[in-house]
Amino acid sequence: MRANALLSLLSSPEYWQSKRVHQFAGQEFAPFFWDQLFTHLKQVKVLPGSLVRAGHKDWSLVELTSQLSQSFLGQGTVWWLGDMRSFSPADRKNILGFLSTYEGPHTVAYFIEGTSGVDNAVSLPDVVDSKDFEALHIFFAQKPVAAKRALIRDLFAERTSLTLDTACLISTHLQVTSPRDRQEFSLMVSRLTRASAQLSQLSQAFFARDAKTFFSEWRRSADDYSVHFWIAFWADQLFRAFAVVGSMKRRDYSGARRSAYRLPFSFAQRLWQTYSCNELSQRFSFVYTIDSAAKSGSSFRAFDLFFLQHFSGAFD
Repeated sequence: MRANALLSLLSSPEYWQSKRVHQFAGQEFAPFFWDQLFTHLKQVKVLPGSLVRAGHKDWSLVELTSQLSQSFLGQGTVWWLGDMRSFSPADRKNILGFLSTYEGPHTVAYFIEGTSGVDNAVSLPDVVDSKDFEALHIFFAQKPVAAKRALIRDLFAERTSLTLDTACLISTHLQVTSPRDRQEFSLMVSRLTRASAQLSQLSQAFFARDAKTFFSEWRRSADDYSVHFWIAFWADQLFRAFAVVGSMKRRDYSGARRSAYRLPFSFAQRLWQTYSCNELSQRFSFVYTIDSAAKSGSSFRAFDLFFLQHFSGAFD
């Protein structure tokens, strides 16, 4: 479904009142888009009730189904469950089974990966072109796009499409960018689109122990940021990975779901099983050592040594 048709559908009160359960499907979850969308729908009072973002709180299966089965004085609310992949496989199966026959009293919406075998789901675009981008910008900015059209032309002069989330993020920047600042806007977009892909690929290759892909990406991106950025980035990745492994071993799936934010999806799904907390702790300690060295001005090639030890198995 094109962006214009999608936004027209989702901004219709009749759509939200037409049924109790709303499925959305696509190849990739777009958290920034959904956050913006529900914030907007809440402001313009389109939703048939108050909004509950279930992903902002940890719910056990029993608690969630219990909350969805009862209401206060008959008042319905809209429950946004977010990405169903954030639930454990067993909980996801049970929740979807529960929702397959759900008749109220609330309205429930969720996103599910993929489009095959998903009945009655609204299909989201994986990427947006320039026309889709204009529709998104007008919808969220609530302003005519004419004054920013030159910036949008520049945006798509170097690319034919953007992911849905990246488009929404750039649109937010566009709202506060003067048409005169074309060079600054172009530079910001270039860094934003490149950084998102680079960091994602780096983290994925790192945890998958794919040395060839990792070092190819590292050569291209290492000099784009300061050593202090890389210290913060890798410390955050390792700390979150440590928390995910610990939570999964305790079968604390809600805790693992919280900690997996900003980690590659594959880590929370399967790669966590290839690491121990002790191994990740050793890696984190090495990054801490790099931080100490950087503060004294002696961190030359420290990350190269860190990565060589990681891929050679020295921490295992």
